Amino acid sequence: RFELPLADHVLVLLRRRIRENNIDYAGNAYLFPANSVRGCIAEPRERSLSFSPHALRHVFTTVAGAAGVPLYQIKLLTNHGLPKFDVTLGYMWPTAEQLRPCVELIAAQILQSISGEQQGAASKTN
Repeated sequence: RFELPLADHVLVLLRRRIRENNIDYAGNAYLFPANSVRGCIAEPRERSLSFSPHALRHVFTTVAGAAGVPLYQIKLLTNHGLPKFDVTLGYMWPTAEQLRPCVELIAAQILQSISGEQQGAASKTN
């Protein structure tokens, strides 16, 4: 079973989403509901997106490295296989709570980047 810890900022967004869903889609249990046969959004690859959803994994791993998250933790957070040559790694399976500080670092890096981009865009319009 793969458990991914969520950053505090993401939990706030998800809780807000659930409140909004209860207003717009009362009785629908999906996190991302839709007016469809299944009641939820379709697979992203079925829609025309200007980017590949898999590209988000590239962004996540790149940001994680820039935030100083060790490679082993990045592998765990992206559910990648661990090297077979290192027997010790096979015995180490941190819990989601033990990985949470890494996720918080990644979230902080993303929020800092977004904040910097917004400040840069604001200064260009002034």
